[in-house]
Amino acid sequence: MNHILPESHCEEIVLQSKYATEFENFCHRNRIPIIFRSHSNGEYTYLVRAGIDYTDVLIMVLKMGWDGSNRNDVDVINTINTLVMDHKFFQPEYEYELTLKLRNQEDEVILRSTTG
Repeated sequence: MNHILPESHCEEIVLQSKYATEFENFCHRNRIPIIFRSHSNGEYTYLVRAGIDYTDVLIMVLKMGWDGSNRNDVDVINTINTLVMDHKFFQPEYEYELTLKLRNQEDEVILRSTTG
């Protein structure tokens, strides 16, 4: 079967090393493949598929403060709210998204709620 959508590329996500286990557990629960890339200066770098996987990972990283950012910062809040809208009104961009499994129900509540 030929699809008109392309295969996705990978995006980079950086988080504080103390949150690596929580991050990896989130990805495992939600069937989001990740590739560990590097560890330096107390930060872990991962690669995540572009598209809804990256959007959802970024929502969690920012909402939980796993990247060390201030979750109450106006720019972070605006970014999270934009990403939440992307999640809610998701339209497939990449081939893998055509057969996407639903997210874990508890995580889905977090992914669908805005901060502002």
